[in-house]
Amino acid sequence: MTTSFALGDVVAAPGELVHGWFELATLPTGHRERLPIVLVRGREPGPTVWVTANIHGDEVTGLSVIHALLESDLADRLRGTLVAIPSLNPAGLHARQRVSYLDRRDPNRLFPDFPPEPGQGSDHPAVLEAGYARLFAEMRRADYLVDLHCYGLRACCFIIRDRVLYRRPEDLPAARELADRLDALCNWSGLPVVNEIPSDRYLQARLHRSVSGTALLQAGIPAITVELGLTGAVDPAARMAGIIACRNVLRGAGMLPGGLEPMVGIPIPRVGFPVMRDLVRARARPASSTTTSSPATSSPWATGSPPSATSTGVRCRPAATCGPTSTAGSSPSRTASSATRARQWSTWPSPTPAPSRARPDLRPRERPLTRLPARACPRTMPVRTCPRGHAPKVSRRTAAPAPASCPSGGSGAPRCRPASPRRCRSSSCGP
Repeated sequence: MTTSFALGDVVAAPGELVHGWFELATLPTGHRERLPIVLVRGREPGPTVWVTANIHGDEVTGLSVIHALLESDLADRLRGTLVAIPSLNPAGLHARQRVSYLDRRDPNRLFPDFPPEPGQGSDHPAVLEAGYARLFAEMRRADYLVDLHCYGLRACCFIIRDRVLYRRPEDLPAARELADRLDALCNWSGLPVVNEIPSDRYLQARLHRSVSGTALLQAGIPAITVELGLTGAVDPAARMAGIIACRNVLRGAGMLPGGLEPMVGIPIPRVGFPVMRDLVRARARPASSTTTSSPATSSPWATGSPPSATSTGVRCRPAATCGPTSTAGSSPSRTASSATRARQWSTWPSPTPAPSRARPDLRPRERPLTRLPARACPRTMPVRTCPRGHAPKVSRRTAAPAPASCPSGGSGAPRCRPASPRRCRSSSCGP
């Protein structure tokens, strides 16, 4: 390999490990929001792998994983190029918050959306959206992408596998090939796999604008989201699991010598059918069998067997996945509904999972999309009546004249201060 690799303000020559910055945004105050980047350029040609972390500012385990991955002699042993971004959200990291102080929305939903249809306009991007769009333009050069997250205190380490979606029937062969590459990437890591929610809810929740979703669906890059335990601190066991998973990805892609490492130090739940996460987090339950296993070396679609998955930390549901229809088992298959903008291929047999006790989410994560009822008329107020049937006394200070018609569609009743529950103020009512 004789060419160099440039990103941001740095250029990595073959055999070099260099540090630099990628300018994300320039504010009117003169402040420049920058992302730290590390480029490792091997001496021999090979794939390009991106490893990113800390898109949510309070998820810090991924930073430690990247620091441990970047060893001093990595450039001498590496084939290809490794692009590491320890923090995609420095503003949230400084404030120790999930979101950035530059944009109060979820930063993992601010990557570029699908191109608008002909004749449809698009909104002007915000500051972070414009910065992530320029970063995504550089990200298109990647062959694989690993995005490191943290899920929660009671969750084990696992992978969230995004949906492979396509629009036209002629896109099906390319989508199948992308799904096979994505499954190979999941198998290299050695972690359990949890499939994403159905495609209609996936698009409604804007998960296609996440780091991995954008790389997978718009750039055709196999990308996974790796969840590594608790938030706000570094779990040593989850940190080691993330290091092993990233090294296995580099070995599976042919960038490092040696075979895949077995995943040790964390529980690996194994179930006999694929599962998908729900947008309501569930109480962790022990799996039927917890073993220490070695990652597979071949795609599960090639053998016709579903990939292993976990239900710890998510609500366990049989998943509709991409791939050939399985004939193993006698349980009826469950087909997920198709969105108008995306289709799904087929389903695996779906045994009835064990019931889980849901608990409320205690921090601002993804929530079910529930339509709220219409707001009540602000001029309508319930009036407390006397237990003996007397009308309440209306205070001249609190009463408002009833309008001819309420602009909110209400009854237009006057606002009345209810009578005291201790004593009725009517002269005909005794104490």
